[in-house]
Amino acid sequence: MEWRGLPLLKNPCDLWTLTDLLQRLKPRVIVETGTHWGASALYFAEMMALFQLPCVVITIDFNPKWTFDPATKSIHSLIGLSTDLAIVAQVDRKIGEVASKDDHVLVLLDSDHSRDNVLEEMRLYSRFVTPGSYLVVEDTNVNGHPSFPAHGPGPWEAVQEFLASTDAFEVDRDCERFLLTFNPGGWLKRVKPL
Repeated sequence: MEWRGLPLLKNPCDLWTLTDLLQRLKPRVIVETGTHWGASALYFAEMMALFQLPCVVITIDFNPKWTFDPATKSIHSLIGLSTDLAIVAQVDRKIGEVASKDDHVLVLLDSDHSRDNVLEEMRLYSRFVTPGSYLVVEDTNVNGHPSFPAHGPGPWEAVQEFLASTDAFEVDRDCERFLLTFNPGGWLKRVKPL
């Protein structure tokens, strides 16, 4: 599917759920790994503007394919690897600049889908997720869960390992209520302090 003529690589049912989360949580900051063409970052920024809610979208990619100036849409584009500690420090600073302790921060992981990369992203970015908000690990359906069985260990396996190491997050199956999701078991709600 497309948003504003740009490829938006998300399942429409997942996008519906994400839109519902935006309305319910009213996040002050959305952190996204994996910019690609910037369509999802643009979608989130425009939905928040439509809801008349202040929000900064931070999106990270080592090779974003922007066809517009993201800064004009309240999108803060960071160029680099999401697991680079200098990038994580920039995310931390930006969140500190715009969010108060009572604001929600929503994190979406959608970059390199190898288990090791996703697990490292989860370890680095989970601390930004505020209580009651979500860490959404996208494309947990690969490696035979049930799609792309030849993919190799990916997001699903990373989620299992991460959840075995913490009780601060739990899977929210209500986010899978539209039956078709590319993120089975990947909608993680923060329920306790880290």
